[in-house]
Amino acid sequence: MASKTHRSTHTARKLRKAIGIYLQRLRQQAGFTQLQVAEQMGYQYFTFVAQIEHGRSRVPPDDWTSWAVLYKQDPQTFSRRLLMHYDPHVYKACFSQGASGNDDESS
Repeated sequence: MASKTHRSTHTARKLRKAIGIYLQRLRQQAGFTQLQVAEQMGYQYFTFVAQIEHGRSRVPPDDWTSWAVLYKQDPQTFSRRLLMHYDPHVYKACFSQGASGNDDESS
């Protein structure tokens, strides 16, 4: 029987792979090469973009808005989609039905 950690790791890999395919499709639709994205984002190596698209790395959170703008996506929607794939537990806590959405800890 697979441990909870093993299942969680397997699920995380599947989610990163799925978002990578989505990002690759957006890049292609925008008409960019991986090298062009790397240059636009200020990354030293285009292989970082390849790693993201293959699910072996993540878009750094401080770059989410820049990637959204580059791909002509709504930054909030784009960021939510990345969060849903990169950290589904946080996504669920913030956006699922039943989440209070109340930032005031005193209530």
